[in-house]
Amino acid sequence: MLPLRAIGWLFTLFLPFCGIRADVIISEIHYHPSSEDPREEFVEIWNTDAVARDVGGWRLGGGVEFAFPAGTSIAAGGFVVVAADAATFSAKHPGVANFVGGWSGRLSSSADTIRLRNSADVVVAEVSWFSPEKVDALSAAI
Repeated sequence: MLPLRAIGWLFTLFLPFCGIRADVIISEIHYHPSSEDPREEFVEIWNTDAVARDVGGWRLGGGVEFAFPAGTSIAAGGFVVVAADAATFSAKHPGVANFVGGWSGRLSSSADTIRLRNSADVVVAEVSWFSPEKVDALSAAI
């Protein structure tokens, strides 16, 4: 789901330790919905590991702030979506069952950074993006 047509996007993934594979990553950031409604924004987290991962107490920070509720887990090879607004996400994506929602803040359409921190407050994934021009695509996600 990469409808970006503009050149000049800077997309970087930083891991806290170079050379070590991250088991839980930020796999998609839907930061510019075509409706312009910030309640439709979401971030997808992917567990690339072969075992389920308990992410209760983990946090997203940066342009948005969200704390994963206790008991939140991601199946082996599975995803969890963190939605700006749970009701809006559910209505727009009725086939997605594994999601949480209700963050504070808003994702920028031009430049931002999202950090995923574990319960020990260690950054396990970080994604930054930048566009020198205002996003004018129908919808933007990375």
